[in-house]
Amino acid sequence: MNIEYYKPKNKILQKYVDGYYFIKEDKQSGSVEYETFPNNNFFYTINKNTIVKEEKENIFLSSSNDNTIIGSLVLSYSKPMRIFYTHLFDEITICFKPLGIFHFDVTDFNSESKKTLIDYNLFEDITEFSAKLFDLTMNEKAIGLEKYLISKLIEVDLSFMENIIRDVENEIKIEDISTKYSISRQYLNRIFKKHLGKSPSEYRKVYRFRNSLLNKKESKNLTELSSNDYYDQSHFIKDFKSITKLKPNQFFKEVDLEKDTLLKFFD
Repeated sequence: MNIEYYKPKNKILQKYVDGYYFIKEDKQSGSVEYETFPNNNFFYTINKNTIVKEEKENIFLSSSNDNTIIGSLVLSYSKPMRIFYTHLFDEITICFKPLGIFHFDVTDFNSESKKTLIDYNLFEDITEFSAKLFDLTMNEKAIGLEKYLISKLIEVDLSFMENIIRDVENEIKIEDISTKYSISRQYLNRIFKKHLGKSPSEYRKVYRFRNSLLNKKESKNLTELSSNDYYDQSHFIKDFKSITKLKPNQFFKEVDLEKDTLLKFFD
């Protein structure tokens, strides 16, 4: 499965967008199945001539006879999400950093009620724009998408949430964060779910996991790796298994950390 990945070149976009993924339709590919692991980013995916269905945190993509464009927004998932393709379809994915999506003039959505929104238009004109984008080369798609996103940027002050997120990432106790900002734990949970699709403790758990993946290359062994973000190795293994359903050793054998996608493929 060939997934083209691009990083934003624009300095402002780099603050809010982690990258773009592109897949080219291949009717000869046969069925494709992979797992993607919990992330604190939001993912907006656009598919052409595809039927998209969600079932128990799994996504199923099949061919549509209609000349349609469909958008899906993945807000939060705490377990591995499995994606099934009957064959590879034209696909564009925008990966927004935490809070990043709120810096754009997006249509309203509720991150507290649903974790995945199927048939959701991120922008009012996204369908018309995407139809033109799919006809371009991969590099032209990245350039065109970047210009389009720049045109959708808005001025918004999220410094309050940014400060709280920083404290959560820095391992400050949740109750101490509530005290620091003179808010209740219930309100803290509410604004986290509204902006990030998960509670502060869930966010921290995923942040530790993702941070451990970044630190893997510099660590001599799992004992050293676990000492960076976890109380001890048993805490590391327990969290890792709850997020990936795999022990750390098994995960690092089956998932290629050299690739930006960090996917586990199935034959």
